[in-house]
Amino acid sequence: MMNKNGQVTVFIIIGVVLIIGAGFYFYLTGLERARPVQEQALEVLGKELDRQVITSYVESCIQSVLAPGVFLLARNGGYIYFHDKVLAGENEEIAYHLEYGEDVSISKERMEQELSRFIRNSMGICLNELEALQQYDVTYGDIEVETTIGELSVFTRITYPVTITVGDAKTTVSDFSAEVPIRLKHVLGIKDDIISGLKESRWIDLDRLASYDAEVTVLPYNEESAVYSIWDRESTIRNSDFRFNFAVKTAYEPNEQPTIDPIDAQVAYVGEEFNITINASDANNDRIIFRDNTALFEIHPVTGKISFTPSEADEGLYLILIAASDGKIDGLEEFMLSVTER
Repeated sequence: MMNKNGQVTVFIIIGVVLIIGAGFYFYLTGLERARPVQEQALEVLGKELDRQVITSYVESCIQSVLAPGVFLLARNGGYIYFHDKVLAGENEEIAYHLEYGEDVSISKERMEQELSRFIRNSMGICLNELEALQQYDVTYGDIEVETTIGELSVFTRITYPVTITVGDAKTTVSDFSAEVPIRLKHVLGIKDDIISGLKESRWIDLDRLASYDAEVTVLPYNEESAVYSIWDRESTIRNSDFRFNFAVKTAYEPNEQPTIDPIDAQVAYVGEEFNITINASDANNDRIIFRDNTALFEIHPVTGKISFTPSEADEGLYLILIAASDGKIDGLEEFMLSVTER
């Protein structure tokens, strides 16, 4: 299982799970890494008005807030500002995407709106250095932000009139855009497929998780809740791998051992085929595997059927032990088997 392309790491951690995010770190470093472009643009603008330089400055500003915004949104499970269905940890609140079998995922459209709001609220911090150009009068119009989550990237288009005036000369630039190579829509598709599988069964399907082209980790939080993280190595930004978290909540159901129906004493005759089917049930509807403790026969592990033809050497009285396992607990039942001549 572990040799598949998408490796699965399942951490079993009992107690509080601390998931340390990097959203705000990227916000700050994003601004820092945008400075060389912005400083170069400011140097040019200090000498002459240039539409392309203004565009370059503003778009580097957008880029510096878009990437950390996407990381922050993904760390929280699809929101930035507020969400009412969250797993509240010590350091962050991660959105639930599955509650007691109901898909409560945040929509892609809501995520796009959250990112647009984040960019809109952050632009003032980013553009304040333009106002430091004392020889210019800088004014701004109303800002409109439209963000699109794509299969291979997240793209934002902004209408934001930036007007720079010096004397009688005036230059206005309104249309800007930026893009980051984060496969958020692709990751959300993986998330939706995991949710679909969990709706069918509350047990973690490791084969399913291993089939994706991104690594999936599962961190149990308590008896009801767990946090899934999808790590996409194809969406690395500034040497940091992209991670989308989401929480799931399932009704706690204590595991009960399988129950084998009572088995009457049996007689098998030398040279004649002996057949019996052992029946068992499991209160949790787990898959049952049968096994036995005898060399006389081998019970079918799935159907529970026993079929063999005893020889003269097998004559005798046997105490047979049958086990029915759900993978965690065994249910046991004994019966007497007499092998004799007819």
